[in-house]
Amino acid sequence: MDLKRVNFIEKLINWVHEKTNEKQFLIFSSILVGVSAGLAAVILKLFVFFIRQYLVEDYLFRFDYKYLYLLLPIIGIGLTVFIVKYFFKNNLNRGNTAILYSIAKKSSFLPFHQMYSHVITS
Repeated sequence: MDLKRVNFIEKLINWVHEKTNEKQFLIFSSILVGVSAGLAAVILKLFVFFIRQYLVEDYLFRFDYKYLYLLLPIIGIGLTVFIVKYFFKNNLNRGNTAILYSIAKKSSFLPFHQMYSHVITS
């Protein structure tokens, strides 16, 4: 993601924080987090549905390859390991520890890769 775009988003959030009081900003940020989490869940569900519909049902039922039910999870796990190892450089924290650490120590600013890495690897 472009650094200018990140700065624009940060400036927009700071502007909203200046124009609203604490309760309004908390409500705004919770709505923003809820909408983005819902959008991520819908995208993940549609991606899984696409794989199931077009790859598994069309391909497996047409040619009757039963061994692909064993092969597809192995491919998915291997793809996830490849993404974590080479794209995220084994820098994928488990759970909410990175989020809690950034809230306590870094003024609630998360590194950009921690915002989307768990969604991609799921």
